[in-house]
Amino acid sequence: MRPINWKTVRWLGASIVAGVGLSYAMGFDPVRIYVDKDAGQVWPAWVQAFGSIGAILAAAFIARWQRRAEIFQKQEDDLANARSMAALLYKDFVRWKEKATPRETYNPLFGVDSHAIPQPIYECIRDLHVMGPASGPATKAIGFSLKAREIGVAGTDGTKRFLRSKEDHAHYSEALRQIQASCSEVIGEFDKLLGLQPRL
Repeated sequence: MRPINWKTVRWLGASIVAGVGLSYAMGFDPVRIYVDKDAGQVWPAWVQAFGSIGAILAAAFIARWQRRAEIFQKQEDDLANARSMAALLYKDFVRWKEKATPRETYNPLFGVDSHAIPQPIYECIRDLHVMGPASGPATKAIGFSLKAREIGVAGTDGTKRFLRSKEDHAHYSEALRQIQASCSEVIGEFDKLLGLQPRL
């Protein structure tokens, strides 16, 4: 249950006091009405007036409270979804970071696929936006993977790349470094979401 917002309660109380003060200024005297039988017929009109004002203030207060409660609940739901995704993909981003380590040399006969997006991450591409701050670097890592996929010559399976020149080697290694840096950012954000200690 959410705590009472005393600032709003004070505001509502001040409004009621101001309304009563205004009624006195306009000539309303509850003591006179109470003791004066001839003025008794005025009482129902004032009760109705105050009731209408109270209903309006109460409706405004409830609508504002509900709106703030909805915003708070959405924030809680977004955080829960981000934590769930972080727990699901944490190990996959760690493995991808390790796999994307650049090498001094690449075997020209077998091709390379260090850039390839891990299957669990690939299956969640459409839902990466729920990861909160981690979604940005995750998208960057995927972008650099797609860029690395265009370097060199494609293999028959469409995944591995064959690096035929030093220029291809340099471009591919740089793409891997960018993937690693992006994965490090993702892992750092995951650590915050899951309450883990910062990785050294």
